[in-house]
Amino acid sequence: MLLRPRTLLASTCLTAVVFGGGCSKDLPSKRDFIDAASSATPAGLVDQLADAEIAPGAARTLVEGYLGCLYDAISTDEDLIGRVVSDPDSTTTQGELSSKAPDCTDRARQAILDAMTASDQ
Repeated sequence: MLLRPRTLLASTCLTAVVFGGGCSKDLPSKRDFIDAASSATPAGLVDQLADAEIAPGAARTLVEGYLGCLYDAISTDEDLIGRVVSDPDSTTTQGELSSKAPDCTDRARQAILDAMTASDQ
């Protein structure tokens, strides 16, 4: 079973704030965000995708695509990034994330399904 999207999102955003020095105007670049967040992503996630017969390189690409989508959706909202770190399970925070990044989880889920289908052929 894959990690819940908000668990991954919370660790991703925590990394972004730590990497960016807190809630400041110096947020990381997209590449830096993806690199730092990928380092903080549990290795088990790639293993879980491998259990679904997705090659490790393809699994990393899927995770990076998801993180890039999140970055694009919330990188300019320092307040939201701060709230995700301080209270990631808040229904208010989750609702705002859902409204700002509605396609990220859906795209990631579809990409995983596509990769699983491709590995079956």
